[in-house]
Amino acid sequence: MKPALAKPALALVAALVATPAVAETPVKPTALLFNGLAQYQPGFLTPLAVLASDLREQGWRVVIDTHLGRQTQDEEPVLIIGHSAGGARAYMFGKRMVKEAKFHPTIITLDAATIWGDVYTCPVENCINIHTATYPRIPGSYNLAASKVTNSIVTHVTIPFNSDVRKAILQQTAELLNGGSDLATIATAYNAEPPKSGRLASEVWRRNIGQPRD
Repeated sequence: MKPALAKPALALVAALVATPAVAETPVKPTALLFNGLAQYQPGFLTPLAVLASDLREQGWRVVIDTHLGRQTQDEEPVLIIGHSAGGARAYMFGKRMVKEAKFHPTIITLDAATIWGDVYTCPVENCINIHTATYPRIPGSYNLAASKVTNSIVTHVTIPFNSDVRKAILQQTAELLNGGSDLATIATAYNAEPPKSGRLASEVWRRNIGQPRD
């Protein structure tokens, strides 16, 4: 059971949506997206660009970064989404937010490749990992096989582009905007595996070979 923090994410979303800024323009909650390994081109050319556009249309302020996370260290996102090595960065970013006693963001990962980081389990209250057949389940997270979401053949490279996967994510992010505080929407709709404790083999592998984090 993770301790409640002084500024829960749910309250923050409500405040951001309800509190007017200059000229009564609502401040949008932030969604932080981390791309996978070697995706260093401008954000609009990366695999998560289409999902980023969907999220902006839905009402989010969207920020995209590489798996290194060097441009977004000062962000305070309500939602973090990461693909591949970007999933590892999503867990590290979320863990740091909790350690700094900010709040627990919701984390959604696509084929999280935790060998690229130093956090191997879900570090916050709500995580879901949508994974292809060749990528592992994440301890402490809901785990949802991509085959339960789409009838299309999905690979590690194509999962961010798949329209059914994006639709599933957007159903959940819409619920978060409306004040939802957990992942019940996506987990129930697609029969995701509930969170389980455990230790990934990748953690042992990562520690033994000293895989660089950056």
